[in-house]
Amino acid sequence: DGPQIQSSSYYTAMHITISPLKWLELGVSKTEQFCGQGHPCAPLRDYFTNIDLATHPDNVNGEGALEIKLHHAVFGVPVQVYMQLMNEDYSFFHHSDTSHLFGASIWVRAPDNPVKLTAEFTDSIAAITAFAFGDPAYGVSYTNGQFPDGMHYRDRSLGFSLDTDSTLLSLQGSWSDSAGRFYELSLHHATISDSHSVGISVVSTLPVKLNLVEARIRLPLVLGCAKGVTLDLAARLQDDQPRPSRGFAAAIEAGIRIGL
Repeated sequence: DGPQIQSSSYYTAMHITISPLKWLELGVSKTEQFCGQGHPCAPLRDYFTNIDLATHPDNVNGEGALEIKLHHAVFGVPVQVYMQLMNEDYSFFHHSDTSHLFGASIWVRAPDNPVKLTAEFTDSIAAITAFAFGDPAYGVSYTNGQFPDGMHYRDRSLGFSLDTDSTLLSLQGSWSDSAGRFYELSLHHATISDSHSVGISVVSTLPVKLNLVEARIRLPLVLGCAKGVTLDLAARLQDDQPRPSRGFAAAIEAGIRIGL
């Protein structure tokens, strides 16, 4: 459903995680765009044979990701570090076009419950090989020459919210008390799009840098005999906007959750 440059193409996605050790989690995922106008349509065959070589052209637009998460207590403080590598091609070592995500969280002792502090950095400027950060491949993370729609649906990426050739640094703290109230504060610094890939990003027509602060509160409510009712409040301030919009922006949200 929805407008497509290339009609009748389909998407499929798979995500598997395992925990072989109590301190280790591993994950793999695969997302594919297949069939569609001008392409042979053999989903099962192409799902398992999408190695893109000059002698073996790829019939699909595929993304594969590897995730690693480690968690342990350091001096009695729970710590978690994690990483995700997303490949546009099949190898980590030869023209992989790899995007990266790195993050870490700690749980600091506080009244009622610990405060969770998280720092996370995402970079969708793909590297030619997995860790060749000085050798970028611009404009390829969510686009594809064979499928002009790429990994997009209704002008949104099927992946990183800021689309290709963007970076996002996020710092976040969250806490809940014994009464079930939840509080969260997030700070974000985003670099959206790049001068090498103007016109590719579905988020911003031109490169832009912006800072955003977001506060969220969740409050339990008592409404007669209704149970599991919460009020969600959120407020956001940002110093600029994705192009063609410009300038300061603010937003507030309110919502009611009712458990059944």
